[in-house]
Amino acid sequence: MEKITRENFRELLLAFMEKNNLTVSEITEVLPYSIATLNSIISGETLPSDGMLKQVSEMLERGFERFSKSKKTEKEKIAEAITRKNFRALLVAFMEKNDLEVKQVAKAITCSIATLNRLILGKTLPSDEMLRQVGTMFGLGFEGYSKLKKAEKEKISEAIGAVGGGILGFGTITGAISSLGVSGVSAVGISTGLGVLGGLVGGGMATGVSVAAVIPIGAGAIGYGIVKAVKTYCENKQIDKEGYDPFWEMPLELDE
Repeated sequence: MEKITRENFRELLLAFMEKNNLTVSEITEVLPYSIATLNSIISGETLPSDGMLKQVSEMLERGFERFSKSKKTEKEKIAEAITRKNFRALLVAFMEKNDLEVKQVAKAITCSIATLNRLILGKTLPSDEMLRQVGTMFGLGFEGYSKLKKAEKEKISEAIGAVGGGILGFGTITGAISSLGVSGVSAVGISTGLGVLGGLVGGGMATGVSVAAVIPIGAGAIGYGIVKAVKTYCENKQIDKEGYDPFWEMPLELDE
């Protein structure tokens, strides 16, 4: 098979789609990209990222049916987890449901407001530690989480352990909290964050999580008021260029 590059990407993808009688919509069902993004690349307006080249190369090599089945398995796994991709959608839904401001959440997590603003706007991605702490907040609910001492948060983080591939299962989170005897670990906190997303697509909690990665945070999407306020704050303070904290966040290109 011819190696896929930015130069031949459009040609190879269009030939693949024609051969398999596929539409752009069907392709984006198994790739973590929007229809608008793929259309923009196919039309030649933009070029594919390294991540897209890798994913499409795998799809062309394995064939659409096999590739699609493997991605569906991944989605089922992600439906029970907080990931780098669905992080901001889940967090904004959680904040909206609990009527929380960025400064309240940042204070509870002990990260800077600037860091949380960047994460919400999608300018950076959450680090493993951020995933652990926000996952714990979902598990305990905001009130329960904000009452934890620093040492307790660190113990829970240690109990959760490594975050494989930027995916942290909620079963792992609740298991870690339960093993340390932390009260209030029922599904209440998790339901608060995930249930909002599920309601948006009419498919229940799990469906809400699985589609979180492709829900655009903006007009007509969840938490628009929160995101608009964050964007305004960022523009006024120019925080997207200040205070990057690798303990809590990571550059977008590292997740390609």
